[in-house]
Amino acid sequence: MRLVASNGRIILAVLLLVQRCCDAMQELQKQQTQQPYNCPKECICLSSTQVSPPFLKLNAVYRGKNKSCFFTAYSRVLCNGGGLSQIPDDLPPYVEHLSLIKNNIRQLKTDAFQRYKTLRKLYLDGNAINQVQAFAFRGLGRLQELSMQNTPLDRLGQFTFSGLHNLSHLYLANNQIRRIESYAFAGTSSIRLLVLTNNPTVRIDSSAFAGKERSAFSLCLYTSMS
Repeated sequence: MRLVASNGRIILAVLLLVQRCCDAMQELQKQQTQQPYNCPKECICLSSTQVSPPFLKLNAVYRGKNKSCFFTAYSRVLCNGGGLSQIPDDLPPYVEHLSLIKNNIRQLKTDAFQRYKTLRKLYLDGNAINQVQAFAFRGLGRLQELSMQNTPLDRLGQFTFSGLHNLSHLYLANNQIRRIESYAFAGTSSIRLLVLTNNPTVRIDSSAFAGKERSAFSLCLYTSMS
């Protein structure tokens, strides 16, 4: 009798644990579906191929003005050629890949991407960017790849890329960069490739790469003759 009672208690405990897991999953799915974000009309919001296992694919619907968009917990957003003049502030905060190519963005202000702390790849090519304020990319500790090419940007000021400690690939080709000031790359100790090709003659201050003395990286630097 004691053995039967003991087995019964074990079975009951297992059933209670399973029920709690099911309840938790249902509650999470309910939260995902009841709290939609709007995908801006200038953007296309795509699900990433890097998704969770099938039983964790909790897709949520983001209703834009023109159509519905679908996200997973790992999302990509394309806002290419949408006529944007500033960084969107109404995208889901868990975006990992964000492309803002060929818009009308002229300035990146301090903490411009503060909302998107999970970003891993960011593309800003073909904008009208002529100024990047100090700490513009602050908060993007997970960012690994950044491309800001084909812009009129002519200077990298102090602390432009400060705090991007996981950034490994930085593409700055085909801009108008003439000077890189002290501490422009402070805290970017993980950079492995920096591309500065097709810029005017570049003056690089001696402490521009302060903090990278002990790490090697590839610098692609040949200048235009114009």
